[in-house]
Amino acid sequence: METEKGLENDRSDTCGPCTQKRDLDEREAEGGNVENSVFVLKVTLTGARSVWRRIAVRGDQTLDDLHEAIFQAFDRDDEHMYSFFFPRPGLKGQAALHDAEEYTHPFNAAEPGPFAGKPLKSAGTTRLSALGLTAGRTFLYLFDFGDEWWHEITVEETDAPDDKGQYPRIIEKRGKSPPQYPDLEEDVIEWDGAVVLPTRGAQPAPLPG
Repeated sequence: METEKGLENDRSDTCGPCTQKRDLDEREAEGGNVENSVFVLKVTLTGARSVWRRIAVRGDQTLDDLHEAIFQAFDRDDEHMYSFFFPRPGLKGQAALHDAEEYTHPFNAAEPGPFAGKPLKSAGTTRLSALGLTAGRTFLYLFDFGDEWWHEITVEETDAPDDKGQYPRIIEKRGKSPPQYPDLEEDVIEWDGAVVLPTRGAQPAPLPG
């Protein structure tokens, strides 16, 4: 459901080098329970920054749970493989993806195929609380390895109030989702005033350094 809530300022600063154990220890020392924390994430369709979704996810839920929420939030109806990429700060473009930690669909992690250049981690067993996420951290989500729908995800909050309701939760939507399968005769599609994906092999927009 569309909302009338105003658009907040983008917060796309990249955090410094993340040491997951250090981050978790600091949170626990401050009396916070990272497993019960609620993360608020802004998921933006690459190439059409006016199309985005704000999603709340608990720390004890997995990246696969987040994928399901994004799938629903962008009105998709046909499942495909996917991956989340966590580039090292300061790297952009091809270099950022090459060195990024990749968490992928459980089936793809179990049978990565002959072209996998590095070990893949399963999104189905990776909880958000284990990622050392901090406010401002930006990472990437790729849906459908064929058409390649890229998304940029910004961590907006890491300790939002937990009202004990259902999570993941779509808390805000802006912009209409483009069709999952556009006209196959078109190389690109125009949507919401911008040229958007599928990229068909193009690289996503570089992350901020």
